[in-house]
Amino acid sequence: VPGTVDLRTAWTAFCDRLKDGADVVLDPDLPINEMDRAEGLRALLRRLSSEVSRDLEGGGTSHPELAWVHPFKNGQDNPDGLYQLASLDLSRTYRLSGTVGSVRYLGITAMTTDFSEGAIEQFLTLNGDELPTDVDGRFSIAFGAGPAPEPAGGEAPDGAWFELPPRRCSLLVRQFFSDWEDEVPADLHLECTDPGPSTSRLEPRELAPYLVRIADQVVEM
Repeated sequence: VPGTVDLRTAWTAFCDRLKDGADVVLDPDLPINEMDRAEGLRALLRRLSSEVSRDLEGGGTSHPELAWVHPFKNGQDNPDGLYQLASLDLSRTYRLSGTVGSVRYLGITAMTTDFSEGAIEQFLTLNGDELPTDVDGRFSIAFGAGPAPEPAGGEAPDGAWFELPPRRCSLLVRQFFSDWEDEVPADLHLECTDPGPSTSRLEPRELAPYLVRIADQVVEM
C-alpha cells in the first residue's frame, strides 16, 4: 500500500545502526581497557536517552516542549549550567516568551546538532541582555522563515521578529549561575504558532524518520 511503513524493517535498521556505534567502542585494535569500553558504552546509552527524550518525547517540531536536559555528563563538564533543548523546523514559526530572571548568563541559540550532517551551524544567538524585556523582565520573541506572526495578546512587550532559513535544528537554552542560592533562573515557554492538527497518537510514518535521526545522532556523536 503506498505510503505505508514497515515498522519491523525500520526497527531492525535502527538496532543495526546502534550496533555500528558499539563496534567503534569495542574495536579490539583500540588501545583502551575494559573500563574504558564500559564508559564508552555508557556514553552511547546516555546519548540515546537524551535523543529519545528530546526528539521523540519532546513534542516534536509542531508541539515542542522546552524540557530540562537531565544533568548527566554528555561532553565537557559544566556544573554551573542548566540546559533546555527542543526540536525546531524553521519552515514553521515559533514564539519564545517568559521572564529572564536574574541568572548570571542566559543564552538562547537555534543551531544544528546533527553531527552526521556535517559542521554545526548557528542561525540565532541571543544573550539575556539582548532580549526585549519590560520592567518586570518579561519578553516575547518570534522566529522562523516567515511571515511574522500577529503579536500575542497579553504579552509585553510586543516582541521582536527574527527571520531564519527554513531548516531543521534545535533550540538550546543555557543558563549559567554564580550564586545558586539567590539567582532566579529564566522561566521560558516555547510554542509553534502554526502547528497544524494535534494528535496524541504516533503515526508509523512519523516514527520511522525519528528512528533514523536518533540512531545517527548516537553513532556520530
